[in-house]
Amino acid sequence: MGRLARRRLRFLAVAVFITGVPFLVVQHNMITTEDLQMCAEIRADLQPDVESDFPTVKGVRPRIPHIIHQTYRNETVPFILREYARSFIANHPDWQYKFWSDADGRHLIQERHPYLLQTWDGYQQNIQRADALRYSVLYEYGGVYADLDVENLRPLDRATMKYSCIIPTEPFEHSIFLYNSPYLINNAFIMCRAKHPFFKQVLLNLVKTSTIQTTTADNQVMMTTGPLFFTNEFNNFMGIDQESTNIYRKKTDWSSNSPYFYKGERKEDDEDGIYVPNTRYFTDEVDDYAAGVVENMCKDRFRHCDNVLLQRGCVEAEARGLNRKHRLYTFNGDAANERRATDNRKRICK
Repeated sequence: MGRLARRRLRFLAVAVFITGVPFLVVQHNMITTEDLQMCAEIRADLQPDVESDFPTVKGVRPRIPHIIHQTYRNETVPFILREYARSFIANHPDWQYKFWSDADGRHLIQERHPYLLQTWDGYQQNIQRADALRYSVLYEYGGVYADLDVENLRPLDRATMKYSCIIPTEPFEHSIFLYNSPYLINNAFIMCRAKHPFFKQVLLNLVKTSTIQTTTADNQVMMTTGPLFFTNEFNNFMGIDQESTNIYRKKTDWSSNSPYFYKGERKEDDEDGIYVPNTRYFTDEVDDYAAGVVENMCKDRFRHCDNVLLQRGCVEAEARGLNRKHRLYTFNGDAANERRATDNRKRICK
């Protein structure tokens, strides 16, 4: 979720890689009987269903500080966004709440990361500064970062105990059908300990990506500070081979109900590890625009039998539906689905 720009999918006869995320593209040949049989046998194996609450441990100090960070370009936050912010405050009366404006962020960058100040000042869009700021405050203070259009549904305390860093993915319907990619790491909601080496890496590489040029402003954000940049940084940190097209390799740590995709060799609860949770806990809602794309592409899914990833996405969508209600163990809701769908429609159809 968060302010995620979409791009139009184009099926070509080659495989291309954008910021390290493999985007498989296929050539539509005549479908054979063997293709149809394979297509019919595909099962959704993106992640297990959720039958229990978020993994936690008792009797220990929280590994993630009880601090909530939110940001906006100034202190005049629109009323509706203030209501969503209050949902976090109401559910966490004993937590510290820190609000950051762009001016606060620049002061933090100047004081703690002066090498980044020129890059910060050079950003052409506010969202780029918002992205850089969330990475900075999480590195310096740790805690929870949430976009202002994320609504909190229940306390996050149990999620702070077992893992040192928790970073969800986008709903798989977004990454598969809008990006033809097995996963996309989300930067709209993040939980992490202070001084985690992943965010040190992220901050250093913001300077390197600041000169990337793209054809649209939205893609500029995605590739310099946003989810494509963030996914690339995740792949680098976790030691995931960015040139490999074997995107169906399975995870090596099976101690939780996290998604099945490969996330490197480090244990999920390692001090420097990153836990990617099941989307049912944090980021399970499919926006309205993406839902329309899914329905259109899956109407005749046998036409895409040569794209196993798309087939698995169709099976997943058919099994779970696209209009998902908040479940028993869901922490957050997407409070801006209609607005986000409108934004995504404009961006991907440019």
